[in-house]
Amino acid sequence: MSQKGGLREPAARVLYTDTAKLPERQNIIEKNLGLVRAALGIDATEVPLDHGITPSEIDVREAKAAIEKFGGPFVLLNPAGGWVTKLWHAEKYGQLADRIAEELGLVPVISAGPGDAELVERAVAASASGKLKTIELPLKAFYETARQAEAYVGGDTGPTHIAAAAGTPIVGIFGPTEWWRNGTLNPDDICVERTDIGCRVDCHRRTCGNWICMDISVDTVFTELRRRLATRSG
Repeated sequence: MSQKGGLREPAARVLYTDTAKLPERQNIIEKNLGLVRAALGIDATEVPLDHGITPSEIDVREAKAAIEKFGGPFVLLNPAGGWVTKLWHAEKYGQLADRIAEELGLVPVISAGPGDAELVERAVAASASGKLKTIELPLKAFYETARQAEAYVGGDTGPTHIAAAAGTPIVGIFGPTEWWRNGTLNPDDICVERTDIGCRVDCHRRTCGNWICMDISVDTVFTELRRRLATRSG
């Protein structure tokens, strides 16, 4: 019998010949590296983490053209997410954009992907300053743009992890999922989350009849963004 190892949900154990014993509260990246160590005897933690994202010359030019239109240092915002329960209210992104422009003197830029038009429109409509910029870029051009951003604010979604891979200072807004599992590995990055409600424990719900985990104020997110900007390097 060929060997199969894994660390997915508990019920999947019946399909494996071996399972890796790893800490329960561990980032998913570290868990996967732990599986490599347990299955192959390779300690990948000793090797610098390389995400393997290399923008092409076209990606770099596209990012440069977008950044030049911003007119100054910028903060990326992303209101999207694969689950509706992961979404911080789009209108709050618009209000946050005003605080970024007026109090930090930075350009707020909201990034959009296919299917995100409604969220972007709601955010733009809620921004009274008129200073919120919008972009829609291919992933590698987005990576290059994020690499040059002052910071990034978003939920548990793909662009957040791409920005983290680019080394962008991150402020994550998390609800039904856990930062310790799905967040970044940079200890300077910040998670804004509700710690006063018990229903978030092992939630992972894509729909919810009592969706309060993302009831987080603009003031709270802005305060944490300011704090993250103060600790960024460079």
